[in-house]
Amino acid sequence: MSLQRTVIDQMECLTLTRPSAKKTVIMLHGFGADMNDLGPLHSYLDPSGRYNWIFPNGIREVPIGPHMTGRAWFPIRMADIEAAAMRGEVVDFSDVFPDGMEEAERRLKSLIAHLRLEASDLILGGFSQGAMMTCQVALTLPKDICGMILFSATCINRQRWEELAPSHKAIPFIQSHGKDDPILGFKQAERLHGLLTKAGLNGRFIPFNGFHEIPMPVIREAALFLDNLVSPK
Repeated sequence: MSLQRTVIDQMECLTLTRPSAKKTVIMLHGFGADMNDLGPLHSYLDPSGRYNWIFPNGIREVPIGPHMTGRAWFPIRMADIEAAAMRGEVVDFSDVFPDGMEEAERRLKSLIAHLRLEASDLILGGFSQGAMMTCQVALTLPKDICGMILFSATCINRQRWEELAPSHKAIPFIQSHGKDDPILGFKQAERLHGLLTKAGLNGRFIPFNGFHEIPMPVIREAALFLDNLVSPK
């Protein structure tokens, strides 16, 4: 089966629906990418075809080069990130609630409501900015979702997440991050993992020798994580 382009609750998405699948993965791309970016992952993360998949387009159009645009969930100042990288530093977003994130949260919750999914049948995941949105949505929903996949996430909205996380101890998660990530620093990723696990969430952190990316060993571990959500060992 192949991904199909469709519109759900006024959001353009790539979807893959299987009659036998009960659980659904919503996977959110990073800043400047679009719904096509992570789409191919479904065949690696779910080789047995046990999940439905939805890859939504970010709600904002952003320039990524001359006459080129991508999508984003909320705006960010790439110039600040690039300037910090030139100094050998990374921007610490842990105490920031980005402008536009609230609107993205509302739109994603509307999408979830439109799908009429039970929280226990929903897995949220994402890369970079999409992983930030995953945490924000999962920690502010009234019920615990089935799991989170956090590729190259970072700690933002720290104080609020610290308040919310203890009420969502039942959410398992898997998190990965490159030790030499020049965009979202490794220490901030460790801070996020510490925040979630201190609150009682059961999560595995996978560091790797690399940058802002999703290497194949991480994909294999995420596939095992998803497999275990369907058939716990």
